[in-house]
Amino acid sequence: MFSKGFELYIPTIINNEIDSIICLGKKLSKNPYTAEDIEFLESIMNMSLISLHNYFLFQEYLSKQKIESELIVAREIQIALLPNKIPETKDYKISGLNMPALQIGGDYFDVIKLTEDKLVLVIADVSGKGTPASLLMASIQSAVHSYLKLYKEGEFNLAKVTEKINELIYENTSSEKFITFFWGILDNKENTFEYINAGHNPPLLLKNNEFRELTEGGFIIGILDVEMNYEIGKVHLEKDDLIVLYTDGVTEALDINNEEYGETKLKEVIFSEKSKSPKEIINSIKDSLLEFSENMPQYDDITIIVLKKIS
Repeated sequence: MFSKGFELYIPTIINNEIDSIICLGKKLSKNPYTAEDIEFLESIMNMSLISLHNYFLFQEYLSKQKIESELIVAREIQIALLPNKIPETKDYKISGLNMPALQIGGDYFDVIKLTEDKLVLVIADVSGKGTPASLLMASIQSAVHSYLKLYKEGEFNLAKVTEKINELIYENTSSEKFITFFWGILDNKENTFEYINAGHNPPLLLKNNEFRELTEGGFIIGILDVEMNYEIGKVHLEKDDLIVLYTDGVTEALDINNEEYGETKLKEVIFSEKSKSPKEIINSIKDSLLEFSENMPQYDDITIIVLKKIS
């Protein structure tokens, strides 16, 4: 370095480590650097470095504040869209749970009274995180409620309405966004559950001590602008039958070894708690998840609905 005209090198130190080295050429006076010169330069450089370091810390703080603010907004949107109270029906009990992740996702669930004898159950998982996911969740909630207001007995086709919702979401969202979506109509009078699964985790029906996945439906919502031709599924329900709807945040919850909770564990908990109420079953699933994850932070929302025929 001396060959390039540098005469003095001053290291800058942060946290007892050399962060950088300041290289200085000859003084204009041609005189050598004195001890006083070096001390003065070191103090100037250290003050400058501290100021620069504090600037970057402050920028990092502002960035974190912005993220935290966005997460608060996203959670407020999510809470506003979730049902305040789940409607009651004579022969069925229903309970729901939403646990937001470290980064707020786009889970949505709803239970809507359609007629005196019919309820609609909805569960969806929007791609992405934060405010954009919450806004897309608001779009699907608005679409669902708008179409249900048009309900007329004998004229409401679940498959056709799902196609309309797909078209609406596709036209109003970017191509990389999509929604896994499941909804169904519970008929308390006929004891039937008619549903469509649009690419969502198949809900589990526990009937006569055997599990069945509710898979009939079609492709995920919002990614293709084509006629989807969704297939309607239908099940008949008897006393003590259970339907458990959930998002992938349940089965993909991670433990300290990065292992997933999985569907097998979920089924084990449901089966062992099948005699209990929907609320108790949900609490057991929640406790099992927390025990499994050992309170590890989760990066996807956890949402569950449990429906049980009680008489």
